[in-house]
Amino acid sequence: MTPLPAAREIDLWSLALDASPATVAALAALLSEEERERAERFAFAHLRRRFIVRRGALRLLLGHYTGMEAGSIVFRHAGRGKPLVDGAPHFSASHSGDLAIYAFTNASEIGIDVERIRGVEDAEGIAKRFFAPEELTQIAALRAEERDHAFLKLWTRKEAYLKATGDGLSGSPDALSVLLDESTWRIHELTPADGFIGALAIRNCDAAHGPWRHLSSSDLSRNRAISPVMDASSFHHTK
Repeated sequence: MTPLPAAREIDLWSLALDASPATVAALAALLSEEERERAERFAFAHLRRRFIVRRGALRLLLGHYTGMEAGSIVFRHAGRGKPLVDGAPHFSASHSGDLAIYAFTNASEIGIDVERIRGVEDAEGIAKRFFAPEELTQIAALRAEERDHAFLKLWTRKEAYLKATGDGLSGSPDALSVLLDESTWRIHELTPADGFIGALAIRNCDAAHGPWRHLSSSDLSRNRAISPVMDASSFHHTK
């Protein structure tokens, strides 16, 4: 078992989701019946595979920190639906395209979000629905070619905060400005991989995140055909 993160540390992981059929099958065997049913509801095979990989990897990472067998981990939910695991650190996960990211800490509630950098269809309409007035003003002041990136930057900050609180989009994101006072929450910008933008929200404290630990399908497959307890030596620590 790997020690839990120190009290003021945040561990960050990223994962390439496009895995070999053998790895997908091994990870699928770790999932609960409910998770497997969720996977089967995806209409497209590549989305089904990516769901299996990111959920299986989350189980492996939780086992990595707690010593539990990955397949026996039980998720429960706080009052607003935020997932928890007894005996595990605070954690949050997000995915976009072929990338998943995870954060673990003992410091406080935490939320993480990632988006692939791209053009955003109807960004103005979405912003009018979900962004606070001062956020709309900031985006409108930018050149047209800068607006998609600015939109995604604000969106990931907002999503990270709402994941940390457990509210999700039901938390009236139009009333939440992530440009204003951070006396209660701190939001950090992240670059988990080329072509992606992310954000991390944590209750106001001096916890700091370390370097990204990047994990690939080949790393998973080298773990004794997906060991229940992740071997830390299989991870690549990168700045």
